[in-house]
Amino acid sequence: MREHTTERTLFGQRDIEIWASQPKLVYFEKGNVKTRVKIVEFDYGNQEEHVLIEIATDGPDCPGIQRGVNVFKQNTMTTHILNHLKMSKRDIKRLLTPHRSTDAILYDLTKTLQTFIYGV
Repeated sequence: MREHTTERTLFGQRDIEIWASQPKLVYFEKGNVKTRVKIVEFDYGNQEEHVLIEIATDGPDCPGIQRGVNVFKQNTMTTHILNHLKMSKRDIKRLLTPHRSTDAILYDLTKTLQTFIYGV
């Protein structure tokens, strides 16, 4: 469900009206670094889907992942990656790969998402 708001309340830009979902928070660890990924999906009242993603760590940089906030328009690849990121840890283990830790899977999904966002 999305609520009516403005860009300014979401990421401090303009007073343009948007419809935003509630933030989804994803937590995982890489080594001794704890990482939080905040995902907010929004639209401008049309068919184009946009996402705000904020990545924060509790210490030094997490290797391979850039911290910060990014806003981007979704495409088919980022939509699938975000759907996997928003899964419960139980479903990640069941559906993606039962022989890896959920933290490792979430780390790889975040790294892959950043590859599509930044084009690195």
